[in-house]
Order: sequence, then structure tokens, then C-alpha cells
Amino acid sequence: MTSNVLTAPSLGETTPEPRSVLTPNLSTGRPPSPKLRRETTSKQKTTNNTQTTPKQQTTPRQQRSRTSANWSELQIGFFLIALSTVVSSLYNVAIKAIFYTASNSLGGLSTQQLILPTLGNIFLILMLRLLVVVPLMLLLSPILHPPIWEDLENLFASLRANATPSQKKTKQVLFLSVISGCFLFLSQVLIYVAIGEVTTGMAIALFFIYPVLSVFLSWFLFRERPNFLATGAIAAIFCGELLILGSESVGVKNTSLGSTTALMSGLAFAIYVILTRVCATKLKLHPVSLTLINFTTMLLLSFLCLIIPLPGNSGLVINASNALELVLSAFILGVLTLCGYLFNNFGIRKLGAPLSSIIGATVPILTVIFAGLMLQESLNMIQIIGVLFVTVGAASISWKKTPQPSQPSK
Repeated sequence: MTSNVLTAPSLGETTPEPRSVLTPNLSTGRPPSPKLRRETTSKQKTTNNTQTTPKQQTTPRQQRSRTSANWSELQIGFFLIALSTVVSSLYNVAIKAIFYTASNSLGGLSTQQLILPTLGNIFLILMLRLLVVVPLMLLLSPILHPPIWEDLENLFASLRANATPSQKKTKQVLFLSVISGCFLFLSQVLIYVAIGEVTTGMAIALFFIYPVLSVFLSWFLFRERPNFLATGAIAAIFCGELLILGSESVGVKNTSLGSTTALMSGLAFAIYVILTRVCATKLKLHPVSLTLINFTTMLLLSFLCLIIPLPGNSGLVINASNALELVLSAFILGVLTLCGYLFNNFGIRKLGAPLSSIIGATVPILTVIFAGLMLQESLNMIQIIGVLFVTVGAASISWKKTPQPSQPSK
């Protein structure tokens, strides 16, 4: 808009032309004739018309084109975030499909259980999935954030003995990034256990206790007291969780273990969210660099946990005949993870984080729908109402973070 104003004809460009018309008459000493004045007036009118007409024609077109461009960016952002939400829901269903028994059906087709939901098998799935995600992230990170190698070099340079005071602060960033990756790994392990024990929709709905816990942690750490809307959203999520826990589920192996691990997974994820916020806002670490550190930390932890012997039936139990299907399933999980991350990353850039989190809050209800269509899982009416309460509450907490309409105008 500023460039268009600068290129428009100014008043200094229109005043010299009448002087050039009147100068020959003034040089001869004769007064200008009326005819000459009429010609000058008509010429000046035509000159003004030719100068003002392009300005009146181009400005509305430019405004319409810019308005349509803004709307197209919002639509693209909404579409990408919606795709990310759908991929996240399908990811949850894909995890359940790995643990599914042969007596159930997947979209009307018979399936067999690829692997038992033991801790050793869960560590194996996580390692195979991250073996797909981490190399692809190493390739895509320079595209998403070109100075990522400089960021990582500065982070690891802070580990030297002769570190400067500024590098000591960078060391704190690296330490918190690794700790956040550990909590994300713990959250993933616990939600895998929960999905293996209870229905997918129930596990994900209980996992969505993390927005409430994030609000409480923000209140305790950052003195961000929840307002009236956040208080109502917290009450809605608590009511939804009680409705889900208080109802009996069909086809559930161990309700107490699955419910407890799902809630603990939400707690670990809430701590991860707080640590991520500290690294991104307080310590100014780019989200792409933070994500790469988190995924690498999870890969190392899954490998370490896999080589540690586990007692009893919690260890690694694999059927050699299902090895190829298991690797393919882990590859699909890795692709879904990366696609969900990329869709979310590009969608947030166009739509904004608050509105994106509102759309992302629909993961519980979408997981219930996809699990019902693909795995024939079912929840009773009370549990479905509980899932709706959780979804509305999580969206309301995200709406609380959305800027008011007056803020962008300021």
C-alpha cells in the first residue's frame, strides 16, 4: 500500500505544466488571451483526469487482490490444520490397530494382532517409528529453519569447559530441551499402554486432561490466573473425564491400568508443553530446533530402554512371522507423525497458533469417529457425552488464548 502511494502523481508534478504554457505569453509582455486560457483550462482538466483516473482504477483492484490473498492464506491455514488434526486421529487409530486382536475387524476385514502391548514391544515400536522420523527431520529442518545447524552448534558449544556466561545460558536451553524430550517420551509410552488396554477414544479423551494441567502449571509458574472462560472450560473437562471414567466400556481389558496411564500421559505432556513454552518464549529457541532435539532424545531413550532387560512378561515379545508387518506399521506411524508435524507447522504460520489449537482440540471426537468406522470400537452414550465435554472444554481453553479483535487493530 505504501509503495502505491509513493508512485502516484504528486502535486509537485502537476504545477510545472501550467507554468510552461504561460511562459511564452509572459516573455513577450502581452497578457494571455482568453482563448489561451480556455485551452489551458481544458488541457489542465484533461491532464488532471489522466492523472487521477489510473489512481481511481488501480486502488480498488489492489485492495480486492490483497483481501482475496489474505482470505486464501486463512483458508490454506485452516485446511492444513484440519489435515493435521485428521492425521493425528488416524495415528491414534493406527496404534490401536497394531495391538488389535484377531477376533475384531478392521473396516469389515479380519485382522490379527501384530504385537502385544508390553513395555518392551512399545519401546520397539517407538524406536522403529523414530528411525523414520529423525532422518527425515534432519533433511527437512534446514528447509523449515535454515540456520538450524548454527543453533545446534551453539547449543553443543555450551557444553565445553571454557564456556562464556552467554554460553552458560545456552547450556540451560539445551538442558531444558532434553528434559522436555524426556517428558514427551514418557507421555508417548504411557499413551501407548493406555491405548493397548482401553478403547482408543477413551484413552485419548482421558489424555486430554493436559490442557487443564497446563493451565494450573501456568498459574503456579507464571502467575497466569485463569479467567471465567478458562474456569468454565476446566469444569467442562473435569465433568467429561468423570463421565468417561464412571461408565463401563465394552471390550476393555484393564480399565484401571488404561485410565491411569492415560491420565499420567496427559500430566507428562502438560509438563512437556510448559517446558517447550519456556524454551521457545523465554530462552528464544526456534521450534524446529527444539523439535529435532526432542525427537533425537526420544530415539536415544527408546534404544536405551529397549536394551534394558525387563522383568516378567513386560519384555520384548515378537512373532517372527509378523516382523515385516510390524516394520511397515512402524513406518506408517513415522510418516503420519511427520505429516502431522509438517501440516501443523505450515498451518500455524498461516492461521496462527490460537486458532490452530482450537481446531486441534477436536482430536478426541475425531478419534472416536475413526475408531468406530475402522476398528468397530464403540462407546456408550454417557462416554460420548463425556468426550464432547472434553472437546468443548479443550477448545474453550484454546479460545481463551485467542487475541481479541481490538488487539490486531492496535
